Amino acid sequence: MTATNGTKNGGISKNMKQSSGGNSSVAGLDCKICGDKATGKHYGAISCDGCKGFFRRTIRKKHAYVCRFEKNCNVDKEMDFESTGLE
Repeated sequence: MTATNGTKNGGISKNMKQSSGGNSSVAGLDCKICGDKATGKHYGAISCDGCKGFFRRTIRKKHAYVCRFEKNCNVDKEMDFESTGLE
């Protein structure tokens, strides 16, 4: 998985902006990244607050992560960042 950096709107591109407000259309859906309970559509994906925070920090700090396991990193709500295989 690779994080990309936007160049507009303070470093966050238009398609990476977080949606505002709650999103009732995700009620009962799982986060498409880790499988936890989704709280809304954040940065273009139905996701939980934990993944939303990860991507927000990634964009703000301009980090770029690459999967060490041939783009087959295992990411779920039970794992911490170091065990995901991302560097």
